[in-house]
Amino acid sequence: MRVTFQTMYRDSLTNVNKAEQNLQQLQQEVSSGVRVQVPSDDPAATVVAIKEQNQLSALTQFSNSTDAATARLNVVDSVMSDMVTQIDSAKTATAGVLGSNVTATQQQAAVAQLQSVRDALVSDLNTQFQGSYVFSGSQSTTAPYTESGGTVSAYQGDSNPISVNIDQQITVPVTFDGQAIAQGTAPTDVFTDIGNLITAIQGGNTAGINTGMTNLTNAFNRVVEAQTTVGINEQTLQSQQLRLQTQQQAATTQLSQARDANMAQAISGLAQAQTAEQAALGAAATINKVSLFDYLR
Repeated sequence: MRVTFQTMYRDSLTNVNKAEQNLQQLQQEVSSGVRVQVPSDDPAATVVAIKEQNQLSALTQFSNSTDAATARLNVVDSVMSDMVTQIDSAKTATAGVLGSNVTATQQQAAVAQLQSVRDALVSDLNTQFQGSYVFSGSQSTTAPYTESGGTVSAYQGDSNPISVNIDQQITVPVTFDGQAIAQGTAPTDVFTDIGNLITAIQGGNTAGINTGMTNLTNAFNRVVEAQTTVGINEQTLQSQQLRLQTQQQAATTQLSQARDANMAQAISGLAQAQTAEQAALGAAATINKVSLFDYLR
């Protein structure tokens, strides 16, 4: 087989191009730390990488939802703690006017305390988080209660709390039915109960005061029960966040193993590719120096 100068030149050029392509690929691998730049680099690893990237995306979404729900429930928990404190102070004020030796000053002080508690409870149940009312159910743009001249409106929200997904099979409520807390299954809500209690204290109606005390105790129990549920959900969120972090770490490791470069191997390969490129260039340069005289000898 006759080997012409043109054939030798073409072969040397092909070798130079291959060496340069290999060098560029390894330079990119070393600089980016990523071995699989395009699917053709490693189809099997690409499949794994895509799967783990999708998993990481879903886990990040659940993690963000968990963080947001945690922040919201922390606010709700704090509000409910204040409600417990307010109702407890109302019970204390009411207990102080039970008996036969109650003065008008004591009655006035108890009434003032109950009015303050009523106002505080309205404020608590109208709590907003990032612009939405947390005790209006799904009507999160509507205040659950309004107050005018000491009179509190009927509940303006609904009984359909909004929930968020924190995993494929787990949801947590982030808004609440304010009426379930303020009234529950009782015939009247806590605001009406406080209004009736104020009237009973002003009239010295012992039976009415006792009824009011019972209603306050029921309201207290409703808030405690709701707060307990919130506390359980907060624990669920905490456990879920830890679980998500573990899953994210595992997915990140799998993605790295499939896609990332072994830097020691990549750097060694880069050095070899640089040597190979120099050799190819040297061989090409030698061929270019061949003259017609070399072929006539």
